Amino acid sequence: MDEKCIVTAAVTGGDTVPSQSPHIPITPQEIADEAVRCAEAGAAVVHVHARDPETGEPSSRLELFEEILTSIKERSDAVICPTTGGNASMTLEERLRQLPKFKPEMATFNMGSMNYAAHFIVESYDRRGKTFKHEWERPYLESTKDAVFKNTFQDLEYIINLMNENDVKPECEIYDLGMLYNTAYLVEKKILQKPLQIQFVLGVLGGARAEPGVLYWLKGVADEQF
Repeated sequence: MDEKCIVTAAVTGGDTVPSQSPHIPITPQEIADEAVRCAEAGAAVVHVHARDPETGEPSSRLELFEEILTSIKERSDAVICPTTGGNASMTLEERLRQLPKFKPEMATFNMGSMNYAAHFIVESYDRRGKTFKHEWERPYLESTKDAVFKNTFQDLEYIINLMNENDVKPECEIYDLGMLYNTAYLVEKKILQKPLQIQFVLGVLGGARAEPGVLYWLKGVADEQF
């Protein structure tokens, strides 16, 4: 008997910049449209970030999230999973403000701090003589070379308590092995409740590589722990 599979579509992301592809949805309507298309194609969950509709810059503005979430809900019954990660330049308050406002069914829960870096994109563009479409893109990407995506244990407890208060299911984002053990610690302390929704986020500079052996290894540890 075939096992059922939950497909999550990450519609626009928080680190990609518009210059990387003309197909990245930017406006709330574009993001919602892509989410609905993904759901129609079989995705059970749609993961969304918001962007400034003029520049494509990552944004935590509530009015943008409201337009995105409302438009998706009007046309689809897919589970909507908004980001609480945003990006490393956002404050924790900015990252979490949509939870009490919209009370989504699910939201991302990043399970530890890391050097979440994307400066190599600038290096790649410079090598190939490519230019960026918007003025913000180069400094934004370069800034990640000296940035820490902060998720301390105090932050983690605050986030999960806020999720519990607003009946939001956490999707545990695992970027490396240590974050699995952070998750296990929170379960052991009864701060985080099973059953867990775990997602391995691979291929980010500063985290684990996107390789089959790495995935099997993380999956094996997760099975042992949970």
